[in-house]
Amino acid sequence: MDGGAAAAAVGAGRALAGGQSSLASPENVQVHVVNTNFTLSWDYRGSDHRVTFSAQFQW
Repeated sequence: MDGGAAAAAVGAGRALAGGQSSLASPENVQVHVVNTNFTLSWDYRGSDHRVTFSAQFQW
């Protein structure tokens, strides 16, 4: 990757809005890099499967 380094951090926030509960953090996070294609995968053991996670790439 041109001598650069890429890092990814994935986590579920613990801040709660009204009527919401704490989320379980993703586990076994893996980053697969092929040229400029970055694919994130993880295991999520939480009971609510209507959860979305986001990741931010910073070079």
